[in-house]
Amino acid sequence: MIRGIFQNGAIQPVGPVPDDWTDGQELLIETVEGTPSPQEIQADYALLQRLAADIPPEDHQRIAEAIDEQGREGKEHIRREMGLI
Repeated sequence: MIRGIFQNGAIQPVGPVPDDWTDGQELLIETVEGTPSPQEIQADYALLQRLAADIPPEDHQRIAEAIDEQGREGKEHIRREMGLI
């Protein structure tokens, strides 16, 4: 995703644009709405911390194990796709 700023009637990219873009190429532009303030982010984080504290330790462990298993399965799948195993 490319970010930009609307300034003086034109959209100015904030960073580099992809090399494969050509002059005159049509782009889909969307506005950024509802960007949270730092205070809103802190409040949301505090809420998540409180909610996470209510999760039993066993559930945290099961989630961590499931994430690890997905990682292992994903790596195995890629290795199979590449003919490495």
